[in-house]
Amino acid sequence: MHDFLRFVVEETLAGRSQNIKGFTIAVEVYGRDANFDAAHDPVVRIQAGRLRRAIERYYLVSGGQDPIRIEIPKGSYVPVFSEGPGCGSFPDRVGALPMVQRSTTSWPTILITPFDDLTGNPDLAYLGVGLATELCVELGHCEDLRVMLYRAGPLDLQELNARPDFIVSGNVRFDGSAIKIVMQLSDGATGEQYWADSMNSPLEADSLITFQEKAANTIAAHIASVHGVIMRTMTMQLGSRLADLTTYEAILKGYAYHHTITPVSYMQALDALQQIRVREPECGLGCTLLALLYMDNVAFEFLEPDRTPLNEAVHMAREGVLILPNNQFSRLVLARGHMLENQLDLALSEVKAALALRPESLLFMDAIGYMLLLLGEWERGEQLVREAIRQNPFYAVYARYGLWLNAIRRQDYERALEETEITIEIGDFWGPLSRAATLGLLGRSAEGRDVVQQLLLLKPNFQERGRLLIGHYVKFPEIVDQLVEGLAIAGLTID
Repeated sequence: MHDFLRFVVEETLAGRSQNIKGFTIAVEVYGRDANFDAAHDPVVRIQAGRLRRAIERYYLVSGGQDPIRIEIPKGSYVPVFSEGPGCGSFPDRVGALPMVQRSTTSWPTILITPFDDLTGNPDLAYLGVGLATELCVELGHCEDLRVMLYRAGPLDLQELNARPDFIVSGNVRFDGSAIKIVMQLSDGATGEQYWADSMNSPLEADSLITFQEKAANTIAAHIASVHGVIMRTMTMQLGSRLADLTTYEAILKGYAYHHTITPVSYMQALDALQQIRVREPECGLGCTLLALLYMDNVAFEFLEPDRTPLNEAVHMAREGVLILPNNQFSRLVLARGHMLENQLDLALSEVKAALALRPESLLFMDAIGYMLLLLGEWERGEQLVREAIRQNPFYAVYARYGLWLNAIRRQDYERALEETEITIEIGDFWGPLSRAATLGLLGRSAEGRDVVQQLLLLKPNFQERGRLLIGHYVKFPEIVDQLVEGLAIAGLTID
């Protein structure tokens, strides 16, 4: 990206901006030969998207007072230069801003402030700054957030380029024997509090750094996971609007579908993300979410499956990984595509790669554990899912399907039934499917028949398609046979 930026800036300053094309960049920066074809090698488009995001983040985090700003508008590789705050125009402009103005980017901005030191102990003064820094690093892995770290004294919003959407603040206290951290998430414009919590740790020097890392991990999961406070807040603010969506609003439609899985929410998300795919193809998160929607249609059959070919879904998932190689979510979606293709070794490899990126992070611990369970890594998968449930109140409830499957494998049908009491609330046909099969295996056929009717309401053609639909997720024939047997006892014979 350094070479890319240097090349286009120097060519522009030399008066050769008309020569800045994808082909020229591919040859001069990336060493491609004269046969370069952008249709088959998207290196310039992908790297341009990364560079735009890197520049945006730079000006938010550390370049806010630069005298010159550089931008590379979408649809072109020619940079545009403008005066930055260092030229003297910034203070007057900020002074005139109304307090309700948000950040200029459509992606939500979150400001992390050093936690106030209320310990009264100079030896512990580093904890507040250290925790804010750790949290900034953890949230920096979230592609759908723009993160700023405020390093000065008392917070002065007029020093910032734009109002953040959210502010994380807190304090560190000491009662003589233990450290207590109090943290909150509030609205950057109104100050309204969305979330608050506290954590405690014994005062042991060798454990304080570990506690600081764990606290940042936990806060990030609470506020920034797919089912966390920020996504839920932004989704509610978006409401049912479908027209003129920004890139981030289209991403939110994808998240909203995963909060409420219905054919209507699916179609809204699909339409929004397909538009983004055309308008901003270098958006890695857009590629990944659209690939996941294609895969969900293969697995749930909201539409005719040929409208979302699996090979296209896997292609988009691979592109998402190319754009975001260090993103756990992108790798998990590619793993799911391989699983649907029955390429189980490739799927497992991608899941393990996702885990290796950040093995202690709670953001995707539930999803990683779930995928490991589906792929037969029973012990490690269950361990991760249970740890995610223990630490993160906003864990993905669908991960309990993995726990249910493992209980069926062990023939612990009472435990399996307990899991279905939670998964039945998700709303997809797997809820009544899993519960009816489990009741059948327990010999409770009368109760099972009632649940079968719920299943057939959600999926009327399940008798004909059931074995195929089960096979999308359950890759072990002996477990498939158990489920088919349980459904038969509950009154539903599958072809």
